Amino acid sequence: MNEGRIIEYIEQGRIVCTLCLQDRGNRLHLLTHSNRLINLSPKRAILISVSTIDILKPREELLEKLNQAEEARNRLKGRIDVRELWELTKDENESFDHTYLANLVFGESIDDEHLSALVRALFENHLHFKMKDGRFHPNSEERVKLIIKQREEEALKEEWLIQGSAWLKNVQAGRAAEDPRYRDDIVNLLIQLALFGKEVPDFKYGKELLSRAGISDIRETRNLLIRLGVWEEDENLDLLRLGIEAAFTKDQLDESARLAGSKIDFTAR
Repeated sequence: MNEGRIIEYIEQGRIVCTLCLQDRGNRLHLLTHSNRLINLSPKRAILISVSTIDILKPREELLEKLNQAEEARNRLKGRIDVRELWELTKDENESFDHTYLANLVFGESIDDEHLSALVRALFENHLHFKMKDGRFHPNSEERVKLIIKQREEEALKEEWLIQGSAWLKNVQAGRAAEDPRYRDDIVNLLIQLALFGKEVPDFKYGKELLSRAGISDIRETRNLLIRLGVWEEDENLDLLRLGIEAAFTKDQLDESARLAGSKIDFTAR
């Protein structure tokens, strides 16, 4: 029976700490630190404490005990160097339970708080370990490098979206705005969206850019390009889609000017 035990589970990407008030076998009746009562399937529990709390105590005391446990676990979590733990285990080519890893970090004298702190640290890291079936698998060095690269790319994309959407919002409103670092990339994406719409490989990304700028209609990209001076009001989009040049090069214009100014000899014609 789990009455009086602290039970932790994952909800919306974070670990929730609760106190079990009643164990009905297939359902656990839990008290959260925010004073909410919830029902949970025992299968969703990732940690169940060994020690117990007297649930007959007043609700205020139960909440105080629960909050103290939460604070202690978070405090211990701050002492864990996940990378160092990964360095110790990455070459073992096996998975580990949380007790073994907590012993590596804290030594032999561990309790519920130490175990929870270890699980929280690894769960929030998402880089050096992955959790599966209640055990932790160290990621390979190649996997860690890949995750770091993906995070850097995501951070760059987010910066691109923030700067680009703010710039387009000003353009849309007719306000003067300094060009962002990624101006050429943004303009090229707008051109592709205006010409090919949903056919563009980066359509989803472009739509997110416009949405953040407060633009819901993708056809507005044409007006944006006109405001930016990239296109003329009467720009022929069909020619652009087909890749047909709509302007002459300087050499072509110079040659036509030379021919226009030269005299034609019609002798023997």
